[in-house]
Amino acid sequence: MILGIDLGGTNVRAGAVDGGRLVNKISEPSRAELPVKESVEHIKSVIGKVFSSAVTGIGVGVPSVVDVERGIVYNVVNIPSWKEVHLKAELEREFGVPVHVNNDANCFALGEKVFGVAKGYDDVVGVTLGTGVGAGLVFDGKLYSGRNCGAGELSSVPYLSGNYEHFCSSEFFIDEHRTTGKECAAAARAGDAAARAIWAG
Repeated sequence: MILGIDLGGTNVRAGAVDGGRLVNKISEPSRAELPVKESVEHIKSVIGKVFSSAVTGIGVGVPSVVDVERGIVYNVVNIPSWKEVHLKAELEREFGVPVHVNNDANCFALGEKVFGVAKGYDDVVGVTLGTGVGAGLVFDGKLYSGRNCGAGELSSVPYLSGNYEHFCSSEFFIDEHRTTGKECAAAARAGDAAARAIWAG
């Protein structure tokens, strides 16, 4: 059994996969405002809720650049306290199984190539939209990470008065309109003229 962990600026999710089938899962708010030590402890507690003696490894996707070999996470934009977190070492010490850490968009793109809608394709670009924006690249059937997992990071491309991520993620709704994308979408569907104007751009 393998555990897959999705760490985001909004939620942390953990799922147990056995034979390619999801058998258990949990999701909690990521508590991104916490200091780094408390934040890591919270992630451990979430993992602990789906961990069992049958688990042989843990994979973690994080919204940041990563030293994949050492499992070190750097400068997570939506989790301010995470400047340099030795996540692989922390989790291996806690759970006693091998841990692999990679960029979350890379994990998404590879997952879709192996299991999802991109199955059967050798070249894939997977774009994630949420608290932020990310992208993963698969070339010739293999994940292409570039230096420190940053090859597909479209979010940092300059655009208008900021960058691509600012205008294409939850950050835009929160910073510019004091709402969330989900709330704005619901209001627009309900006929709210101001919400519809936001979506119209």
